[in-house]
Amino acid sequence: MDHSFDQNLKKKCIECDKIISKKHFKQHVKSVHLKIKDFFCEQCPSTFSDKKQLDQHSVTHKEEKSHKCDVCDKMFKTKSNLKLHSNIHTKKKLYFCDDCGKSFAHQSYFIRHKKEQHTEFNAFECKLCPQTFRTHLRLKTHKKSHNAQNSLHKELNKEENSKQQKEKPKEHTEEFKLNAMKRAEETGINRTAKELGIMRVKLRGWINKMNGIFMCESCGTNFEFESKLKAHIFNKHTKTRTNFKYTFDDNFRAEVVKFVKGNSIADAVTKYDVSDAAIRNWVKRLDEPLTCLICGTIYGYEKRMEDHLKKKHNIADPFEQQNSYKKEVACNLSQSVDNLEEESSK
Repeated sequence: MDHSFDQNLKKKCIECDKIISKKHFKQHVKSVHLKIKDFFCEQCPSTFSDKKQLDQHSVTHKEEKSHKCDVCDKMFKTKSNLKLHSNIHTKKKLYFCDDCGKSFAHQSYFIRHKKEQHTEFNAFECKLCPQTFRTHLRLKTHKKSHNAQNSLHKELNKEENSKQQKEKPKEHTEEFKLNAMKRAEETGINRTAKELGIMRVKLRGWINKMNGIFMCESCGTNFEFESKLKAHIFNKHTKTRTNFKYTFDDNFRAEVVKFVKGNSIADAVTKYDVSDAAIRNWVKRLDEPLTCLICGTIYGYEKRMEDHLKKKHNIADPFEQQNSYKKEVACNLSQSVDNLEEESSK
């Protein structure tokens, strides 16, 4: 990926034209454009592109609020939230608008002000009349003026939803892709994507595949992104029919989890050639299994169990969901490890 220097300690990203400090440039490309998320939350299936985001997310799992405002006694989970809240009492306005001179205490108010007051075009269009608006909130407020035509609203929404369900993603011809890539070389990715009405990431993927940036060394197949190459290597050149079946064996899972207990997940990935996410899931399922009382399905995360109950058993009420599964601590792990040792002694 080519990038040009703008200043001594800054770079210009060719994907989005942003000027990024040299210190944070690699992280910007990784998280924004490559969409790589290799930091995992141990309490839910969420993933993040850097440790700072993971740490910020981990706070949401804490029930206690240990940071107290000295002025109004309001409690917060993090010191940063408390500091942001304190601006209300100190009347400190850190966000300054260069266009009109107004200042704001919160970043969210500042962003909304910029969209509403200093945006040149109206991006939100009313489906029932020709009016357009700068923000979704203003469009939502405007729609209330059409209350007399609520029945018409429902019909239009129904037709639009059915049309979206029937429409398939547009498939571009090879000739179109070649012309788009040629155009991108002349005018740049951003401008070409905007002119042709395609996503920048899709155009970047075509260029990567054309230039063989992510090529499989075993079979020579080219891919748009590294994630697709890794999936291909595992599915086509690493995972065999034997170890595929063995992976789903309960004793094998128990062996891997037992190894993790004495070592680490990274060591287990190297030794057993199993993905990081799969091992985390096994540890969770074997160590603290959640069993559906209706069909017996086992999950490691409460979020997945809640989705299961909602989709498979039509149970959406949180209280009813909690009474529809049971949580066992280390029961299945001990049983699986015992079975494994019995097999080994035979």
